[in-house]
Amino acid sequence: MRRLRLYTDTSTFGGMYDPEFAKETKRFFQLAIDGRIKIAVSKQVDEEIAKAPVVVKDYYAATLPSREHLDILPEVIPLADLYIARKVIGDGFRSDAIHVAYATLHKCDGLISWNFKHMVKLNKTVRFNMVNVASGYPQLFIASPREVEEHENG
Repeated sequence: MRRLRLYTDTSTFGGMYDPEFAKETKRFFQLAIDGRIKIAVSKQVDEEIAKAPVVVKDYYAATLPSREHLDILPEVIPLADLYIARKVIGDGFRSDAIHVAYATLHKCDGLISWNFKHMVKLNKTVRFNMVNVASGYPQLFIASPREVEEHENG
């Protein structure tokens, strides 16, 4: 079976230290350590992690060998702006739109997040994908770490 290549946003790394999400987040990262999935991150994640608590920064640094760092593409900001213009996501949440744009443009299999308000929602996934398809880009699976574990366990 082919390994899933999953864009992992900042909230997922922070989930390691959130009592509500820690157990499932640890299992998600264990899948990467075991080589069952491939984690991808972007400059956007780097910038957000720089503002995170020290424990999150340290964990992010520790995962460096097991993740792919995506290149900055000139299309990222225009695609993120298109999500905002099409009212998929509000202008105040531009960083979330940038995460989705990175994952889309780099043709990741999915985007993994604990952000249930702006990304991990069926209506949001459908709307992001409507913009993607209309713009000639692939559809993107958006899910929580919990759903990845369910996928891996069949």
